[in-house]
Amino acid sequence: MTHFRARYGSDTDVYAAYYYEATRIIAQALKEVGADANAIKSYLYRLHGPMSYKGITGTTSFDAKGEVDKDFLIYVVKNGHFVLADSVLPKKAI
Repeated sequence: MTHFRARYGSDTDVYAAYYYEATRIIAQALKEVGADANAIKSYLYRLHGPMSYKGITGTTSFDAKGEVDKDFLIYVVKNGHFVLADSVLPKKAI
């Protein structure tokens, strides 16, 4: 993060890692199946179980409807900074 701050004069967005991860997943899909939208959709739908994408934010999967199947984190602002909320339920518990 210090390199980012030095280059751009600010800290990264709290969700920057997720943006990066989404870009990597799409880039991998493009590399594997090309630029056809239906082929990319099918590729993403196959990302579950042992075929899930393993990246910097953990394991990313997609369910049968194309929704991301991943626990999520909730951040709150304390003293002007984003911090992880004290209590977070996994997505599957909601």
